[in-house]
Amino acid sequence: MPMRAKPGRQLAAILAASLAGGWLFDLARLPVAWLLGPMLASVALAVASRRPMQVPAQARAGAQVVIGMAVGLRLSPEAFSGLGRQLPFLLLLVALTGALSMLNGLLLQRWAGVDPATGFLGSIPGAASSIVAISPDLGADPRLVALLQYIRVLLVALSVPFVVEQLAPRLAGVTGGGSFPIPQPPEAPPSFAFDAVESVDGAGGLFGPSTYLLLAAYALAGWAMGRWWRLPSASFLGPFVVAAAGTFILGPLPFPDWLFNAALLVLGAWIGVQFDGPFIRRLGRVALVKSILVLLLVAATAAIGYAFSRLLGINPVTALLASSPGAMEAMVALSLKLGAHTPLVISMQMVRFLAMLLAGPWIARTLVRAASRKEEEMR
Repeated sequence: MPMRAKPGRQLAAILAASLAGGWLFDLARLPVAWLLGPMLASVALAVASRRPMQVPAQARAGAQVVIGMAVGLRLSPEAFSGLGRQLPFLLLLVALTGALSMLNGLLLQRWAGVDPATGFLGSIPGAASSIVAISPDLGADPRLVALLQYIRVLLVALSVPFVVEQLAPRLAGVTGGGSFPIPQPPEAPPSFAFDAVESVDGAGGLFGPSTYLLLAAYALAGWAMGRWWRLPSASFLGPFVVAAAGTFILGPLPFPDWLFNAALLVLGAWIGVQFDGPFIRRLGRVALVKSILVLLLVAATAAIGYAFSRLLGINPVTALLASSPGAMEAMVALSLKLGAHTPLVISMQMVRFLAMLLAGPWIARTLVRAASRKEEEMR
């Protein structure tokens, strides 16, 4: 039998590989560099060593607290300012998107052998790093959730801008004619760090002792609240709720990039060391099925967005970008380039993100319980 490496040496090797992977991905300016780089580096390390490797559960819980707090700090009243009378229709759009995500998960279960919770969480449109962070607490396979989420992010970020830019001149005349305005030069888009971008600095300001003390207070209060209320994935949702509430009450607070990147690194390393040969050999079929389903989801949400634009009389390009299943940064940047109504795109994407993030854990936990009851009945 292979001898186990000493825990200290093992952790040092995982840390060194993860830092190297994150640095290389960051140097190449790849999306979510400090999650995917450490994850792939840890996969390579685990496969090469042929020994069981693990990252302490306490480190993963700490990473969940940091990611939850960072995401909560990005929510602000201004992000929801463009809704107005569209809110009821937007909620209907969110519900339809959620239903399509559940259908996506069901088809993954039938066609690729993915369990219900993993299929659903891997299909939630948006908040990729957050969904990956909470997936193990909800009975899902974090390795598959990470794969499924980032296939979605990649395909949406590549396909939706191409399709919308091709359709923009034709759709411009639907709401009243005229040439389609393309402002030059476009403004720089705001940063959200939910799907594929990692910059999480909040409103401008210097980091000082008071900033770090308040961040520590959010983290401790959120961690305690999550356990007191018995929230699903308490280490993530508790700090997320407390940080979001603090942002609405006390105003925005800057968040250090290095801390968020460190949390992503821990999460990526924790997922990566769990890969093994049989699991890797299974990935091809899962990736193929997921890619097909994502493209179908993009087409379905585009059709819903177009119907939404005709119903409310808003710009079709705005509606298509607002209804996109994720890749928020790309959609906001494209809305600026094409002269769409950027505040509405931001608001609709943020509501979708928030609804999916809050409802997802409860739905996933319900799916796990239903699957467990079904297995017991079949015994």
